[in-house]
Amino acid sequence: MSVSIEDSYAPLSPRQLEEAESRLAIELPQEYRAFLLAHNGGRPSPDAFQMEGRWEMVDRFLGIHEGEHDNLLDYVKAYAGRLPAELLPIAHDAFGNLICLAVRGPEHGGVYFWDHEWEAGRGEPPGYDNVTCVAESLDAFLASMSALPDEEDVPA
Repeated sequence: MSVSIEDSYAPLSPRQLEEAESRLAIELPQEYRAFLLAHNGGRPSPDAFQMEGRWEMVDRFLGIHEGEHDNLLDYVKAYAGRLPAELLPIAHDAFGNLICLAVRGPEHGGVYFWDHEWEAGRGEPPGYDNVTCVAESLDAFLASMSALPDEEDVPA
């Protein structure tokens, strides 16, 4: 099934994307660069993915824009020190959890689910106790998304 993205922010130029990478001091994976240039955030349809035998949903992908909501650069600032340094928040669910992209290290390009309920306590460095790999790449993650099954279709 293919994912469509609705309600995106204004299109980004390659120059705007390069400026954001410079501000963040990172080089984004090519798949994510292409995603931002094509969509610049938005709501996916379908919006569900499986993780460790349960269903999760993406509420919105973050964009690079001047607005106050769902701004990628604002999320990076807000979650600094709460996420492992190699993870970049790229989306969120409706409950305060994040979908992140590895932008440094050997897992570069991998997609991770960050569960805020289990994050490290104040003063503790962020680790991976509350982080789960959900796909090896953004393209694989998008390809894994589907409609949430009806309750009668989900095994108990």
